[in-house]
Amino acid sequence: MFNISPVQGLRQTREGRSFVSNMLHGEMTLMPRGVPSQWSWKSACDRLDVIVYPDVFGNTCKLDVVDRHVFRNSEMEAICRRLYQKLTLCRMPEQLYVESQLMRLAALLLRHHSTAAQADRIPPSGGLTRHQARRVLDYIESNLGGQLTLTELAGIADLSLHHFARMFKRTIGVAPYRYVLERRVERAKEMLRTARGSLVDISLAVGFDSQSHFTSAFGRMVGATPTEFQGFSRKRRR
Repeated sequence: MFNISPVQGLRQTREGRSFVSNMLHGEMTLMPRGVPSQWSWKSACDRLDVIVYPDVFGNTCKLDVVDRHVFRNSEMEAICRRLYQKLTLCRMPEQLYVESQLMRLAALLLRHHSTAAQADRIPPSGGLTRHQARRVLDYIESNLGGQLTLTELAGIADLSLHHFARMFKRTIGVAPYRYVLERRVERAKEMLRTARGSLVDISLAVGFDSQSHFTSAFGRMVGATPTEFQGFSRKRRR
């Protein structure tokens, strides 16, 4: 549980033990699976609750987190803030993005806040085979306009989510979500050059969940808005 509110009076009871404290903005609490608990706050609490399943890493190891009452972790905090923002702003956030952030969170939990043996915390060192990479990239290219998910991409490579995400980045050079974002922007540039459809139509056609998301992602990667890029392209054709 990640606290978004200002200072929050919190009381938790876990297995007969009670914890009473002021939980600060950005602090979090971690609960192992199967632990009954009761929670109460002194006022309305704005928070992000995240459930990570123990089999998130496939058959390689089980994720069993340690019991922590109130703590901070800057990397986990950044992920939780991004998730909260995405889930708050988007009615239907892109699943590939959400899954990617959750896998990063799960990896941090395994590494820093779990009971796993040290050997289980060592990430795989290899990358995708040429055949795996080709199948995944071809699938992405054919489905840019749809709701791609980390689950289906990992399934194509016949790997667990965690191993696939790490091996994809090792082979391709960027994380799966970043690669898909880059390909969507490139497809959008092609459509803008030929002036096929409005910005809304183009953003939906290449798989963005909204025109605002399309515009912001395009601007970050290209250095110009879609409208500006379209204007530059028209001038070059004259």
